[in-house]
Amino acid sequence: MKIWKLGCEVDVFRGFHLKNESDIELINNNIDKGKIVSDWEVVEIIGDSNNKTGDNPKFWSYSNVIMLSELAKKILNDRFNEYVQFLPVINIENKERFYMCNILNILDGIDYDKSEFKKLLGVHIVDVVKYELKENAKNIPIFKLYLHNSVMTPYIFVNDEFQQLIEDSNLKGFKFTEVFDFEA
Repeated sequence: MKIWKLGCEVDVFRGFHLKNESDIELINNNIDKGKIVSDWEVVEIIGDSNNKTGDNPKFWSYSNVIMLSELAKKILNDRFNEYVQFLPVINIENKERFYMCNILNILDGIDYDKSEFKKLLGVHIVDVVKYELKENAKNIPIFKLYLHNSVMTPYIFVNDEFQQLIEDSNLKGFKFTEVFDFEA
């Protein structure tokens, strides 16, 4: 079982940003908390100049949120709705609906003794250079990680099951970078 870092193909597909930057507070107050959001308001977004829209467009206003097309949401919701909440946003240019993903699993999944870290001043961990994950990350299809009690941003991690569903569904705009293999 492999673990992948989930990203977007930003050079190929269109990205979006908030119409009203003040809406960033709604995102800050609700996303990355590991719980269901109950008071979400549909947020308006605007696309950049690229005309090709993928199923996983980059959300430029907040780097640690993935945004999905209606098709990607439908495919993923059928299998992973207990791991992610889909929060609607709307493109004001053409009223196309997208969904921000509120990841519900935030794990203490890093093995600190075996992982390698990038450190500031030789003391403060600022990033992971080489991941060694605990067993609790193995069977969770989509999650975020804590790094010393803080949510590690902007990374979202997925397992083989999630990655394979995206590949099999021919969804566009997803980028996967392998970070750990439980079999190695």
